Amino acid sequence: MSTKGPLDKRIVIQKEEHGKTQEIPALDPKWKEDRHFVVYQLLPIDASNTAAIEEWLERVDFIEEDLKWLLSLSHERFWCQVIFDESLGKCIDSCLKHAPRGFEAGSIMTYSTEVKDKLESLNRLLFMTCVRMATYKESKEDCITPEVFGEILYENFIFDIPKILDMCALYGQSNSKLLTKMISNIFTQQPKYTEDLQQTLPTVCQVFFDIGTKCGLQDKTGTPQKLTNRKDVASLKALSNEELGDIINYVMDIAVTLSTFVEVYPPACQVFLQDSLLNIITSFYNGTLQEISDEVKKRRKELGKQRLALKRGVYLAKTHLVKMSRLIIQICFLNVFIENSQSENIAEKIEEYMEVLSAFLEDKRFLADYEEKYPFGDDLDVFSQMPYKVDGTRLQFLQEGIQSAYNLYRKQIKTKPVIEAPSETIRKDESSEASDGWACSVEASDGWACSVAVSDAASVDVPYIDEVFYFLLGSYHTCNSVLQHVLLGGSFVASRGRHSLTSDNRN
Repeated sequence: MSTKGPLDKRIVIQKEEHGKTQEIPALDPKWKEDRHFVVYQLLPIDASNTAAIEEWLERVDFIEEDLKWLLSLSHERFWCQVIFDESLGKCIDSCLKHAPRGFEAGSIMTYSTEVKDKLESLNRLLFMTCVRMATYKESKEDCITPEVFGEILYENFIFDIPKILDMCALYGQSNSKLLTKMISNIFTQQPKYTEDLQQTLPTVCQVFFDIGTKCGLQDKTGTPQKLTNRKDVASLKALSNEELGDIINYVMDIAVTLSTFVEVYPPACQVFLQDSLLNIITSFYNGTLQEISDEVKKRRKELGKQRLALKRGVYLAKTHLVKMSRLIIQICFLNVFIENSQSENIAEKIEEYMEVLSAFLEDKRFLADYEEKYPFGDDLDVFSQMPYKVDGTRLQFLQEGIQSAYNLYRKQIKTKPVIEAPSETIRKDESSEASDGWACSVEASDGWACSVAVSDAASVDVPYIDEVFYFLLGSYHTCNSVLQHVLLGGSFVASRGRHSLTSDNRN
């Protein structure tokens, strides 16, 4: 027998011998079941290793069985298990950290249908478990006081910043709307997570410096080195193909995770605007990432089929770093200009916007790719609709700098007059490709072949098919048989292991 009310205030009255009763909180270790949750392990590298695959399948079966049991529990028993069972926390953490991401399409293409189905089933159960853990009210009777719920999440490490980022990497593309509600609820009920995110920012910045150092492209203080001054310029060349692949997969993972996070949880943009993160990203993009891309080109012959996977990794990393930068600018500035153009601090926001864009001018390759995807003319349209008078000279300076960068690395564009009515738009040749092969657009003459390729290959049973097409249509836009061969041939390389962006330092 238990009292009514929120779970955190509920009392269970238990009868004992001799007619005595004992009052025990509904949230108490006493109600936890003795059940050991096993941790998830990475897929065996060799898809043909039957014994290792069978062992992996058996382990996943155990995890699935445990998660189904967990989800079947009543509200109060579910939360007792979540709060007081350490093995459950380790199990969920291992699944979030090591399960293949949707953007790693090639990492599971060579595995059997049974393995792919098992991954899909596990991911569904894991997501349902995370959704329930992020919900403080399941019904009028089954609920937790919001303030207490926030403390439970934080003090028991049910969620932390690394886990939230992992959820974005895993489910951001397939369940973005529900994930947005989940993460927004977590941050709303526990403001300490915002503080943790701010404390995580220096670590995120350091990650980009560390990658450059690993490649011999930055000194240990994080300062980019001139080509003539680098003593360890051969470091990138000295990397083995496997090491180069690990770095590319790491960069891709970071880029996709961060851009998905700010897209799923827009308030994070204000945090990521701090500590010069945008400048660090553009500098990394312009220097380290481009050198990595060039190194993949130089190893064209020795990489063989692996080259396609590494090229795709660089492409996705670039795409999402550009996307993340745009999201930050859109949320922190352009949306403010559109929705609050008459606010008192609008002049300060415009000045900050000018400073951010001016800093982009130093990293011309990044700026050219940014302009290709998000034309400056769109920003000018926003300014043209504002009642606040904007300095046209500074906008003209930005436009000329952007055009110069674009002309350097891409085809020449027509400029748009500064602060004019949005009656004209910048038109770019959509069939153009970047000089480094970054753009994967489709030439108009091959449009029919591409549509046939999509039509014929869409029936192929390949997980995460959208992300595969996104890349392949740019490389195989002349023959649908070639596209199907690549999809079925399993020429992508699996990403082995998962690097955590952050570590939780709470005691």
